[in-house]
Amino acid sequence: MSCKAFGGECHEMGVLLMCLSPALYANVTDAWTLADKWKRIIISFAGIYVELVIAALATFVWWYTPAYPTVNNIALCIMVLCSVSTVMFNANPLMRSTATTSSPTGWKCRTCARRPTGS
Repeated sequence: MSCKAFGGECHEMGVLLMCLSPALYANVTDAWTLADKWKRIIISFAGIYVELVIAALATFVWWYTPAYPTVNNIALCIMVLCSVSTVMFNANPLMRSTATTSSPTGWKCRTCARRPTGS
């Protein structure tokens, strides 16, 4: 939605299995056609933001359902999955993901950014 709000298009969305775990994805490569770097950064971090909102909602469900152990355990799993794993994997600058592609844009780090390879 953030890509579309800034004038880009999302050409592809879906579900995939990453390490045998279901994951949602959206192809927002149109974000790199935007001239404003802050719009590109917002689009890059939108997925992390959504996962943290889901983790916050799961935290409230977990906190208020101690009498229902099944619901409580599912909420705990969702809370940990959407908070800890999103910070460890999506916001990790050592992995090629959202943080790796958007951080050099914000830092103005020319040596950190991906360079096009051509023959």
